Amino acid sequence: MKGYLTRSRDVFIELGKRSEIARDKNADVLISIHADSAENATAHGASILVLNASRAKRENSRVENSKEKHGELLGGVCNVFSDSTQKNSYVTSMIIDMASESARDLGNKLAKNILNTLKRSVSLHNSKPILRSLAVLKAPDIPSLLIETGYISNAEEAKLLNTQKYQKMLAYSIYLGIKNFVKENPTILHENTCENSSGTYTVKPGDSLLKIANKHGMTLSGIKKLNNLKKDTITPGQVLKVSSK
Repeated sequence: MKGYLTRSRDVFIELGKRSEIARDKNADVLISIHADSAENATAHGASILVLNASRAKRENSRVENSKEKHGELLGGVCNVFSDSTQKNSYVTSMIIDMASESARDLGNKLAKNILNTLKRSVSLHNSKPILRSLAVLKAPDIPSLLIETGYISNAEEAKLLNTQKYQKMLAYSIYLGIKNFVKENPTILHENTCENSSGTYTVKPGDSLLKIANKHGMTLSGIKKLNNLKKDTITPGQVLKVSSK
């Protein structure tokens, strides 16, 4: 597993932009880590929030009606979104709903796994995933969740959250939950298998020809020869052959 931070310094990143960062990194999951606060100073414990059905439905409708290419928004659906498919609103709606439902289902499973490992070392505010309408969870193509590590409005818990030992314990518990989830759902690490199974790969922002070649067990010269490329230059949206089968 390889992790990426959406930010490395204390700056605000628009909520929608966070999903875009995850998509640009070809992320399999998006996990937001926060500390909670409440007027009730005795409130304490960790909890995990996932997207509710009504927000998912609104987001699916927005994606369906957007001018953006659906194939780029739903990378996991890849070449299912051909130009002819996008002209069929019924098919488009169905595919977006299926992708979104799958992402929400996997997000819930991941949340449950992390809660199971968190409860071994920290107290929980809620033992089950909490359904919420949050912008950071709205990506219809990426299983997303938000972890509230505890309450900074609780003096005792705020003190714990400020210690390196407690932070490491939280981080390790989250890691174990992710690890267990991946073990139970190995296909989550699909790296766009729908593209791989068809022998093609659609270039994404940040890709390089060498990176794509390594990803598919090919040499740079091999992928260039297969695609009749004279140069190493590629552009987002370009479809490359990654298998001679």
